[in-house]
Amino acid sequence: MKTILVDMDLCVGCRTCELQCAIERVSKSKEFVKAALENPAPKPRIDVQTNGVENLPIQCRQCDDMPCYYACPSGAIYVDEETEKVVIDHEKCIGCWMCVMVCPFAAVNVHDGLADKCDQCIFMDNPVCVDSCPTGALKYVESEDESREIKVNRSNNNFDDYIKGRSNK
Repeated sequence: MKTILVDMDLCVGCRTCELQCAIERVSKSKEFVKAALENPAPKPRIDVQTNGVENLPIQCRQCDDMPCYYACPSGAIYVDEETEKVVIDHEKCIGCWMCVMVCPFAAVNVHDGLADKCDQCIFMDNPVCVDSCPTGALKYVESEDESREIKVNRSNNNFDDYIKGRSNK
């Protein structure tokens, strides 16, 4: 299974990933000018946070322990059998915010009263954010590569680098 990794050394905080996500995945029109005029405005499923020095795109990390899945009382959060991604069925969501509260990465948001999060563009070959990133800061990689990196970083207690997507080379 593939997952999105962030290289913070390459992220310049341009928010192109946010814009493309909002247009391609959330807007009704799928066109920039028309999407800008939609009400309510389409909200991206990725959120670039900054502290003035570093930028960190926040999106669902597809956690192995899936706290959002287990916290959801309505069964709206499920694992897609074909892609093995944790996704939200908006028809079943009751807007209780349980998934928002348990997400360790603050990657679940509420839009129009319903939970929403990155599903890594399960119906596309590559996530829109990855394809649109002008610096290559977002990468779509096999999870085995990520698992190897997690083990290395955990053994060195290097959680900050793991969270920020920096390798331990």
